[in-house]
Amino acid sequence: MKKTLKISDLIVVDDFNNLYEKQTEFFNTLKTSIETEGQKTPCVVNTKMELIDGYLRREVLLKLGTENIEVLIEDVEPTIEERIIRNSYRKKTDLDEVNEVTRILNSVTKKQGRKKRGEVRTTYVDTISTKLNNRWKDAESINKLKYVLDNDFKNKIVSKTVINNSTTLESGYNFLKIFKPLDEKNKYGLTKKVESGELTIKDGNKLIQKMDQLSMGDQSKFIIPEKCYSYNIDCTEIGDYKEHLGKVDLIFSSPYYWDLRQYDNNENLGFGHEKTVEKYCENLTSLITPVVKTLKETGSMMLNIGETYRNGVSQRVPFKLIDYVEKNTGLIFNEMLIWSKKNPKGNGGADDRNRPTTNVEYILWFVVNPEKTKYKKLTYKNGELKTVVSKGYKDVDKKGKKSPKGVQLTTGYKKIYNHIKEQEVLNVITTSCGKNHDVYKIYEGGGPAIMSELLPVCPILMTTDEGDLVYDFMSGTNVVGRMSHLLNRRTLSTELSKDYYSIGCKMLESGITDYNPLDLKVINKHVYDNENQLSVAA
Repeated sequence: MKKTLKISDLIVVDDFNNLYEKQTEFFNTLKTSIETEGQKTPCVVNTKMELIDGYLRREVLLKLGTENIEVLIEDVEPTIEERIIRNSYRKKTDLDEVNEVTRILNSVTKKQGRKKRGEVRTTYVDTISTKLNNRWKDAESINKLKYVLDNDFKNKIVSKTVINNSTTLESGYNFLKIFKPLDEKNKYGLTKKVESGELTIKDGNKLIQKMDQLSMGDQSKFIIPEKCYSYNIDCTEIGDYKEHLGKVDLIFSSPYYWDLRQYDNNENLGFGHEKTVEKYCENLTSLITPVVKTLKETGSMMLNIGETYRNGVSQRVPFKLIDYVEKNTGLIFNEMLIWSKKNPKGNGGADDRNRPTTNVEYILWFVVNPEKTKYKKLTYKNGELKTVVSKGYKDVDKKGKKSPKGVQLTTGYKKIYNHIKEQEVLNVITTSCGKNHDVYKIYEGGGPAIMSELLPVCPILMTTDEGDLVYDFMSGTNVVGRMSHLLNRRTLSTELSKDYYSIGCKMLESGITDYNPLDLKVINKHVYDNENQLSVAA
């Protein structure tokens, strides 16, 4: 029966009213239609005047100041199924779908007592499965679905992806039941990335599981005698390990830059985001001062530092840092090396539009004693050395003379060799700054501001001998450590973040495993000896 009633006479069912999201565009379209053509479709109420369908139309009419509303009176109960069926035409959001499933699950209760005479035997699971169009048919699946809906984030991101089929129910359930609590307990920080949509549920599960495998519980030391010493500590605590004081030949590290990156490390206490460059230099120097005590009298410290630009204007960060380090540590500034990046990438900010993308960073070289500092001049690319690429004994000249057999370098050393060949002058280091695949092999999530894998090569070769000790006091994923082992150096490293410390230990292991003395001999020949022609296989 169709009737015109007062809007005030209708009874709003709260569970119905909040079922669907308020879609502004949809509301405005309906408002325009009713305003110009009137209410075309009547709302549906039951004999008790409970509003079954037409909540948006009612809201529009109230907005327009209308007192009356057209309705159809039907003899129906205000069930959630009735509400959903009458809105099957509606364009629904992911949250609408989640709300529908949630209401259906909550609308069915497990019956107690005996079955009444004439009552059709049906189970709780059968009832739920039928109401959900048989999408989830067994008790285990329905229980897992209910767990996901009840334990999801406020934004319901897990439930949304499960119901729209972009995530399996098993994956969503495992995340909320197993991996989210594990991540929050160990403070890996991946739950936030899932909640924000930065990581998929599947990737979140995978990365949290991987981090847990990499994690070594409460172990804060990773030591392989005569090879590596790695500590999950603040670098300022290195003085507590007196066995390392005065034993380091080279400190090479890439500390946090100023005002350039958001470092993913809750323990970093805002370092890198100081209000002024002077405060940044002061904070960084306070961290470096205890570290310097590990250096030998012949030792060097090299810091990889990037420049910061504000409104296109250089803030002269590296140059100011030199003054602070000299003033507060007792070290003497020796040289500034330039790191020339072949494939620089901007940060997407205003500076990218105001000035060319930065293609250089700086390696600040400090020494303890300029007269005793260990330094070995690298003789690459001096005009005398020519690299011959040979495919082996198959190469024969017209007189039948076979060419020397080439040396087949393994992957890691071939990268080093090719990198060395690119270098041209003493104080410019040229290398690419793409993805560090060694880190991503260990952990698919990588790490913050991962160092270019080849950047430490020349500094290590210039200032240390095989067997010397190289220390990275902010080691992160320990790129310096891995490269040092490939070059047959011992390593010392400290890292505050438990997550990246764990990855770094795996990097140290891989460097030790991949070390090849024959390949390193070829590298050394190329770097230090320009009298003989090298033959390296392609």
